[in-house]
Amino acid sequence: MILLGGLLAFGGARPVAAQADPREVRLRNDCPLAEQVLRTGEPAPKHAWAVGIIGACPQAGEVLGGLVLALRQSDDTVALEGLLDDVQGYQAPELWGAALQVASDPRAATLARVYAFHILLDDLGLSLIVINRDLMHAPPYGACAFGKVHGLPALAGPALPPDYVQRTLSAAQSALADPSTPGVVRSAAGCTRVYSRIKLGIR
Repeated sequence: MILLGGLLAFGGARPVAAQADPREVRLRNDCPLAEQVLRTGEPAPKHAWAVGIIGACPQAGEVLGGLVLALRQSDDTVALEGLLDDVQGYQAPELWGAALQVASDPRAATLARVYAFHILLDDLGLSLIVINRDLMHAPPYGACAFGKVHGLPALAGPALPPDYVQRTLSAAQSALADPSTPGVVRSAAGCTRVYSRIKLGIR
């Protein structure tokens, strides 16, 4: 009663401030550094840490999409394999859009386009084991078979646009229709066409 009376005398008890989620606080501190590491490459020793963090950050899609666009003129397989490792298991409209842009660009580097189609295939969510050697040497309009991982978790991240599969199919068909498209890109586009049609239920 004494305590209650004292509190009432000062206008009532003040609400207790909600305690911040420690994980949210940590992400607010970690995300800017993770974004910096992936955008600039520095500090290099933190790259693996940044990849592990970035998926939970608000700017993840923008940052990862930026990595795709940054390698638009690259035929460096080491850098492109590193890109695939960085984006694996994550989806975002910005990342998908960047891959679509590079895959569709006849002025982009040949291997950059192949790897962009690889990302588009991953985004179809069919749990495919996409092997680049097979991706680059499949018959453009023939059989294109990849293994599947059963029980693979769904891709993390925000939903893709409702028409993303149709737009992915359109990009593949455009690349196939262009006679100047390099052979390995045609193969990658052909595989993407096959699995986009499967996703859409087109036989």
